[in-house]
Amino acid sequence: MFLGDAGSMLLGYLIVWGLIEASQAPDGLAPVTALWLVAIPLMDTLAVMGRRLRQGRHPFSADRGHLHHSLARLLHSTCGALGVLLLLASLLAGIGLVGQTRVQALH
Repeated sequence: MFLGDAGSMLLGYLIVWGLIEASQAPDGLAPVTALWLVAIPLMDTLAVMGRRLRQGRHPFSADRGHLHHSLARLLHSTCGALGVLLLLASLLAGIGLVGQTRVQALH
C-alpha cells in the first residue's frame, strides 16, 4: 500500500496521539514504554536526519536511506525487509511491555 507523504504523516500522528493519550491515563502506559513501541521509526528518523545533516543536506530531503530501503537492498526482497522490521519492532515493543509489567509488579 502506498500512503504518500500525507497518508504516512496522518498515520504517524494518529499513532503518537494514541500513545500520548494512553500514557496520560492514571493506570496507563508509561511514557518510556510508548517510546519502546515506536522505537524503530523513531531511531530510523533520527538516523536519517543526522546522516543528511552530516552530508550538508536538508534533514527533510528525500532519499532512499531509510532502514526499509537498506534492508530491501541487502535482502533483495521487500517482503524480507518487512519481516525483519516486524520482528525487530515486535521484539522492542515486547521489551518495553515486559519492562513496564516488571516495574508495576515492584510497586
